[in-house]
Amino acid sequence: MGVILGAFFLSTLWLVFGIPTIFNSPDENANYYFTSVVALKDAPTEILNDDLGGLLHPRSVVAIGTSLAPRSFLGLPIIFGFIGRLFNLFNSIDGVLVLTPILAILALLAWRSTIFKLFHDSIIADLSALFLMLHPAFWYYSARTMMHNVGFVAFLIFALWFLLVCPWQQWSKGLLKSRYVDFALAGICIGLALAFRTSEVIWVFASFSILAFIAIRRKWVSLGQALIAVVSIVVLLAPFAVANKSIYGDYFTTGYTVDTSVASAVGAYEGDGLAATPLLESEVIETRISLFDEPMPGVFAYLFPFGIHELAIVRHIWQYCFWLYPWMSVFAIVGLVLALTQVQGQKLKAKSQQLRAFAIYTLVLSTWLAVVYGSWSFYDNPDPSAITIGNSYVRYWLPVFVLSTPFMAVGVKWLSERFKPKKVQNVILVAVVLLCAGFSGYRVFQGDDGLIATREHLLEFYEKKVIVLQATEDDAIIIVDRADKFLWPDRRVVVPLRSEATYSALPKMLENVAVYYFGITLPEADLNYLNLDKLGKAELRIDLVLTVGDESLYRILKIE
Repeated sequence: MGVILGAFFLSTLWLVFGIPTIFNSPDENANYYFTSVVALKDAPTEILNDDLGGLLHPRSVVAIGTSLAPRSFLGLPIIFGFIGRLFNLFNSIDGVLVLTPILAILALLAWRSTIFKLFHDSIIADLSALFLMLHPAFWYYSARTMMHNVGFVAFLIFALWFLLVCPWQQWSKGLLKSRYVDFALAGICIGLALAFRTSEVIWVFASFSILAFIAIRRKWVSLGQALIAVVSIVVLLAPFAVANKSIYGDYFTTGYTVDTSVASAVGAYEGDGLAATPLLESEVIETRISLFDEPMPGVFAYLFPFGIHELAIVRHIWQYCFWLYPWMSVFAIVGLVLALTQVQGQKLKAKSQQLRAFAIYTLVLSTWLAVVYGSWSFYDNPDPSAITIGNSYVRYWLPVFVLSTPFMAVGVKWLSERFKPKKVQNVILVAVVLLCAGFSGYRVFQGDDGLIATREHLLEFYEKKVIVLQATEDDAIIIVDRADKFLWPDRRVVVPLRSEATYSALPKMLENVAVYYFGITLPEADLNYLNLDKLGKAELRIDLVLTVGDESLYRILKIE
């Protein structure tokens, strides 16, 4: 088992070792930057935002006055930053980049232990941990080391482990040998999970409330133990609420929900600007649109914040729950059906009762998450029609994939038991695991968003970054469409060029510093349009500086 975990751990470092510290998404870049801010005690500010209406920031950062803050959740930067400061992880190598893979390894061990405690079946427990490790979603996002999602599910797994297995009570000695400590640690882990992804609070709160109600009613736990867990959650989350208040202005506001002075620039993500020219066709900007024009009424607005769109739900479930990894999904469906229907005589065995309850919970949660995220349209890829493992649905549905692994195990075990003798069953189990490993490895490493292509992209980004930094002044502003993920924070950025807010701010920018645009090389028609129309009317011009691959650096100047 150690060899398998070691190989998995090394595979998750594909984007870490042997390449510079650079990232493939603005979210990762921002998380890394703010982690270093916490670790190195450096407060980010941008004084020019007072004059520019808050335009100076990359996509995953929000400008609040002259301050910069994550446009997401504070959990990962604060927690990883604290660990980085405690262990001096930014001193010689970027040790903070291995924290997510370490959490993934610990989560696999805790998941195996938890499933064994639930179902008392070592084969199902072993297979559940293996299938979690081999699931492309978990594997891939363990390697995207500065994303929130694996850390979020890892801490939820730790919470279940403390609640069900009670490892502290088993291993400790003396006065602290108590289940109360396990429940306190479970509460801390739930709090850490919510700090990583606060937006999941509804289903996490509902899940653990139902579990607590059942456990207290059946006298598996005491009311005092449940209250200890609740108090631990509140105590852990309190500092993050205070941080939200300090940074975003309210205890319950995050980077995703804060109102800023750059509302006028949001239209830039919806295609404003050169819509009538070929420039728009050169690159598709990230767009996030609610599919319902009217908001949901009352409590439904909180339960279904993006509305309900049935066709979109079905399409996205098919694309991102089945089509990308059918070898995992088919076994999960078979196991789920068996868990819901398998009856021995007139009475279910205790193990089967627990499995069926687990199946019902998985179905309910999966349905809700499918409706919530399936009703929303994400475009994480320059090609909006691309269906890849790098799209947001995969990581947002990661909790569902975790819950599906015991049913994969049940389905595979059921298949093996159709054969005799025992040796043949074992051969089938090993063969299925190896096949899943092969198919999943191909999905994780190959393709447009696979780790091999991503590593190549990162090296290309670094080459472009070095050239652009050498060609621009240290205090320059670079207008970008997608290159903010590797040019910032080394250069100040504005996103994107195709925005009336950007055009309007250009004269003010040029009063202070040199201004550039870096993006896909512009066709001659677009350059003429900019120089004769959009920029020319403001007595500005755009000149080519250099070309790197399929992208070019342009300087924007006043017409003398």
